[in-house]
Amino acid sequence: FKLSAAPFQNGSFENDAAQFQNDISCCDRIDSAPETSEITGWFIEILSGDDFDWHNDEAHDGTYSVENAGNNATTRISQSFDTISGATYDVTYYLFGRSDADGDPEREIVVTIRDNNGSGSVITSRTDGPAGDNTWTQYTISFTASSTQSYLSFENNIVTSEGTYLDTVAVTLVLVPPNFTVTDRVYVDDVGGSNLKAIPGNDMVFQRGIQNSGGPPDAGTLQLNFTVPTNTAFKLSSINFNDGQALGSTPGNVATDFSAISASGLSTGTNE
Repeated sequence: FKLSAAPFQNGSFENDAAQFQNDISCCDRIDSAPETSEITGWFIEILSGDDFDWHNDEAHDGTYSVENAGNNATTRISQSFDTISGATYDVTYYLFGRSDADGDPEREIVVTIRDNNGSGSVITSRTDGPAGDNTWTQYTISFTASSTQSYLSFENNIVTSEGTYLDTVAVTLVLVPPNFTVTDRVYVDDVGGSNLKAIPGNDMVFQRGIQNSGGPPDAGTLQLNFTVPTNTAFKLSSINFNDGQALGSTPGNVATDFSAISASGLSTGTNE
């Protein structure tokens, strides 16, 4: 099963307090799975046994957490969410190892990340088993998305009545700083064959190339500064982006500032 993707949401299971039902003193026992309506953003599946437990007696953040084991059950809780193909993400979550569990296998949770909204291949999967010391332990998995939709699931693989609690799940984009390479070139503008020499009065072409092999600049902005040589007229010809398409001298998303040139008394020429 796969859900339609959206930004990752409700990682602390707090969004649906009005729907919480105290079936027993500790929790809301969800026994109608598979279902998506009770805990916003999450899809719940009962693989074996009776139910999936949504707790209000223990939480790392806020009031609520979840327990895969439920009442002698194996279950899966999952969420699909938007990602940027090729980008790296950190998934963090907290597990609470109960001291009354019968042993380490009963506390194990299988964490799986898939691409393509859950229908694609497994990107990474691992099993975490917190110590049975009644404390919360943080875990982190890093993955590189291979599609625009990814899928995260938590599943217990041992039937037990004393399972592990899960809370404070978060998916964070790992920001990569930009890495620019700048190359400058000056050459004779000999279009048409009438300007073959670099002599005073002839046009020269100044070309600056910028390549970014890292992440995007902050807020999607990039400021370029360079000094025009003395007694040189300046004419802006075109601005091109890495797709090779010329956007013209002043495209809507590019701001140009020639105030320093004008102040020096030099002509900026005519924009082409």
